[in-house]
Amino acid sequence: MSAAGSTIEIVSGNKVPLYRQVAKAIQTRIRTGMYVAEGRLPSMRALSDELGVTVSVVHRAMRELEREGIVTTEHGRGMAIVADKSCEQAAILFGFIHPYSTGKDFSRSVLGYVSQAFEGRANLAVTRTSKDDPVLEREIAEHLIANGVKGLLIWGVNDDSNGPYFTQLTKKVPVVLVDRLLRDADLPAVVLDYLATGREICNHLLETMGRKRLLVLMDNLHISAYGETISGVEQAAAEMGRSTDVTIVQYPVSDVIEPIHHRDFSRVDVYREHVERLLREGGYDAVFCISGVFLDRVLVETGLLDAFPGIQTATLCNQGIHTGSRRFCEISPLQWNSNQAEMIAIAADMLQEWVLSRRITRNIVRIPFRRLHGFNRSGM
Repeated sequence: MSAAGSTIEIVSGNKVPLYRQVAKAIQTRIRTGMYVAEGRLPSMRALSDELGVTVSVVHRAMRELEREGIVTTEHGRGMAIVADKSCEQAAILFGFIHPYSTGKDFSRSVLGYVSQAFEGRANLAVTRTSKDDPVLEREIAEHLIANGVKGLLIWGVNDDSNGPYFTQLTKKVPVVLVDRLLRDADLPAVVLDYLATGREICNHLLETMGRKRLLVLMDNLHISAYGETISGVEQAAAEMGRSTDVTIVQYPVSDVIEPIHHRDFSRVDVYREHVERLLREGGYDAVFCISGVFLDRVLVETGLLDAFPGIQTATLCNQGIHTGSRRFCEISPLQWNSNQAEMIAIAADMLQEWVLSRRITRNIVRIPFRRLHGFNRSGM
C-alpha cells in the first residue's frame, strides 16, 4: 500500500517486510537531503501518513535505524539523524525513457549501458520504451514519478514536442536529456557532438583526401543529432567554398532497415535504385552515410559499390557493436566512433548530482566522436 503523494512506493505483500521497506525509504530520503543532517525526522504519525503504513510499522523501522546508528531517540524531541553517511548506500530510484523497440541489438546495448551506469552508483534504474510516441513518453514519465523515481533520463522521440513539458516537470523531479536535444527545452543534456563530427567528415573527405564530390545519405528523422550533422557538413563545405560539391539526401533509413529483420528486402532494392541514379548522375567519388547498416545493406551487399570503383565511403558507428557483412569489412569504410556508454554514464552522474545537491544545472555536455582508420574489428 502507498499513501497518495508518497515519494516512494511501499508494497504490502512484498517479500521484504514492510518495516524494512520503510527503513530503506527513510534512508533514501536522508541521502537525497529531504531531512537535514543532524536534523529531525517527522513524527511517527506524519511518516505513517506519508508512507501509507501503520504507526507500528514506522516504529519498528525506527528501531531498525536506531540499531544501525543512523537515528537516535531524544526524549520529548523525537528522532534525530546522527549518521547520514550511513545512508550513502541507500539506492535512489531513477527512470530512463527511450524510443527504441525492445529486442534489437542497439536497444539491448543502450539498456546495458544504463544498467552499468546506475549499478556503479549503487542506484536503481527503471527503463521504459516510449515506442517513439510523444504522448506515451509523457504518460510513462508521470507513471514513474507517481511510483517514486527521483529523477529522469530522457532519450527523446522523433520530432519530440515535449520540451516545454519536461522543462515544467523539473519542478517535481530533475530531468536530464540524453543523445537528443528537445525544442523549446531548458534542460541539461549529454549528447554526442554531431555538429563537430559533420564538419570533420566533410573536411576530411573533401580537403584531406582531395575528393571532388560528396554524397551525404541522411535519415529523415527530425532529431537534433541528424540536424546538427547536416549543419556541420554544410558549414564546412561553405567555408571551403565547395557547397556545390556536396549533395545531402534524406531517406527513411529506419523504415528501410526494419523489414530486413523479417526477411523483407524490397525497400533495400528500391533505395538501391535511388542511390545508383544519384551516383551515375552526380559523379560522386565520396559517400558518407549516417547509418552503417544502411550503407552495408543498400550499397555494399547489393554490389552497388562494385559498379563504382574508387568511391571512398564513410559512416558513423557505435563503440563495441558490429553487425556488418564480410564485404563491408573488406571495403573498410572510414568510421567515426561514438561512445554512448560514456554519454549515459555522464548523464547518470549529472542526474545524481542534481538529486543529491538539489542544485539545478543547465549544462549541455558534448561527447566527441573518434575517427577510426577504416574497419576496426574490436569496435564497429
